[in-house]
Amino acid sequence: MRFGSLLKLSSIFIIVLFFPATSVFAQDIQEMPIMLQPDVHDTLVAFVYGGDIWTVNANGGVARKITFHDGEESYPKFSPAGNLIAFNGYYDGNNDVYVMNVYGGDITRVTYHPGSDAVVGWHPVKNKIIFRSRRFSPNTAYRLYQVSPDGSGLEDLPIHEIYFGTFSDDGNEIVYTQVGREERNWKRYYGGTSEDLFHYDFETKELNQLTDFKGSDRFPLWIGDKVYFNSDRSYRLNIHSYDLNSGKVEQVTNHSE
Repeated sequence: MRFGSLLKLSSIFIIVLFFPATSVFAQDIQEMPIMLQPDVHDTLVAFVYGGDIWTVNANGGVARKITFHDGEESYPKFSPAGNLIAFNGYYDGNNDVYVMNVYGGDITRVTYHPGSDAVVGWHPVKNKIIFRSRRFSPNTAYRLYQVSPDGSGLEDLPIHEIYFGTFSDDGNEIVYTQVGREERNWKRYYGGTSEDLFHYDFETKELNQLTDFKGSDRFPLWIGDKVYFNSDRSYRLNIHSYDLNSGKVEQVTNHSE
């Protein structure tokens, strides 16, 4: 799965396919466990539960725990080929980028900066891990960087304020948000860190703002000629789409709770 599809099922379908499946864990669990941050490649889902990373078949079944470190792991992201999983490892008091195979083996530390490096996804063509950091500007906005799984080839994206993004299939364009509130629970937030969608073309250097909703448009996902995103435009969080040809915004899901 390409970086642009990192939320294809995790944002839209995983809740349906995966959360209701009580068979994912032992049948004697009385309450549904809190499963977080899912990502999917083909029929394999990676997710976080209890500070560890687990995998399970997208059709349901028994989940398999693949990390066992005393520290906390989060935000697993499959590589485009599906053979590797990049993730955040909060070990030794710092958040860094790590990578492992899909079975949880060959865990390798990728970044060593004393600041926090947070996994966002993978570049669809370069096979590099995309991560968010303030490593060269600790008192300013976040930027996105890309690095090979072996830690080599570090480079930044030429966008000075970027928090989360989704690439076109060829990697030449990106739709992104400048800020992020992915760890916040605020409902119908209209403050200064509300998110809009921006489009940047790496070849033409052209930048355009796609949305201007007073609230938050977040977690963009590029599929075909549309960008899907999460928004509370209907006063409830739902999936919406932005047509890159017409500029038309449509509501895709209709959750009322």
